[in-house]
Amino acid sequence: MTAKGRRKALHDHIRAHTALIEASVQGNAIDLKTRMVRRLVVGLPFDTFDEKKPILIKINGRQKSKRLFQPQIKTYLNSLARCGDPWLAIPDEIRISN
Repeated sequence: MTAKGRRKALHDHIRAHTALIEASVQGNAIDLKTRMVRRLVVGLPFDTFDEKKPILIKINGRQKSKRLFQPQIKTYLNSLARCGDPWLAIPDEIRISN
């Protein structure tokens, strides 16, 4: 096998055995494209979404969640303990199983 063939085989192996999450946010809509992901947590930061409108989450084109932003002090404090930065701590999160 040539070096180019070995690189391609390695790339194909990694792609077949590695989870992937791609995300885009437009307004209150979060569109996720996933591969080999069974469950995930979407952190919802302050000042990113219109709090009067529901947040819509789609995974691979299918709607998985639609609800209002619900900041919780417990979620914020847990996030703060993990990241250590009050500006990066997440006050709300949505847990999703695929």
